[in-house]
Amino acid sequence: MHHKLLIVGHMGGDPVIKQTEGGKDVCTFNICSNHKFRTGTGEQREDKLWVRITTWGPLADVCNRMGQKGAVVLVEGSLKPDEKGNPRVYDGINGPTASFELTASTVRFISNYKSFDGSPAPAGAPEQDDEF
Repeated sequence: MHHKLLIVGHMGGDPVIKQTEGGKDVCTFNICSNHKFRTGTGEQREDKLWVRITTWGPLADVCNRMGQKGAVVLVEGSLKPDEKGNPRVYDGINGPTASFELTASTVRFISNYKSFDGSPAPAGAPEQDDEF
């Protein structure tokens, strides 16, 4: 069986591109997708989901050139779990932290602040967690 996920969110920071020992480009960045709702008592709440994105080859180059903190992106790909099928766990600043990771097959830039006017990301753009 195969799974495919689609997620839309703001880039939490500028993308980082590196090359493997074999010379293949790999680009990573994090996106934040939020969901606002009201509880049964009428209190307004917001859930934030952070996802680590990895792109390879020509797509990595495009994401590195086009991406910028605050840009809204639509990412399609598959989850990359640990060997037991769970989110990956890393040693973070405040102890172990779990991370959802997605290997992207498609990245669409819905908005890119750099391409519009060169200004920095807006004040409402999410801040990346220190541990993430």
